[in-house]
Amino acid sequence: VPYHALPRLQELIRHDLPAPNRSIGEAFREMWPALLRQLRYEDHFIRRELPPTARPYREDFHAAAFVFQHGHQENDFLLAHTLAMAAVGRGKKESLWIAMATLDRYLMQLGRPQIYGTQYSRSHTTRIWTQEPYNRELLSDALRSELGVKTLAEQAETLAGLQAAAPPAQKAP
Repeated sequence: VPYHALPRLQELIRHDLPAPNRSIGEAFREMWPALLRQLRYEDHFIRRELPPTARPYREDFHAAAFVFQHGHQENDFLLAHTLAMAAVGRGKKESLWIAMATLDRYLMQLGRPQIYGTQYSRSHTTRIWTQEPYNRELLSDALRSELGVKTLAEQAETLAGLQAAAPPAQKAP
């Protein structure tokens, strides 16, 4: 945001922000203990209450993503993905998995291969579990892990577990 536009931005988002500290000293009294705690727990942060006028916070986006991912149309999955990314953008790292899963669902709805390997389905006729179509070569396991999804080996274990638990296919009479 250009410096000259900061007053306008502040005016637009004022109702979404917690009350500001009244002085630099007050701000440091709040920050210093948090900074010390972050030396030991890097994910520690200061959580300040938002005013009642604030727009939905990250938990709302996260929960809404899980609702829309159960839809049946392309736009349901795309909206779920967008909501999850909004939650991630607001600091809810746990929303990464649902963001990746909804993108996989969206791709598969379009008839394209999934890229993260979050989707498992079972054939109605053979009752065999699969992740296909799946482009396993696009992403590394390191990137999958960074994005909150299982590695290829972990996915293979999940698939084997599903296969082992599935009842055998019925033979035609």
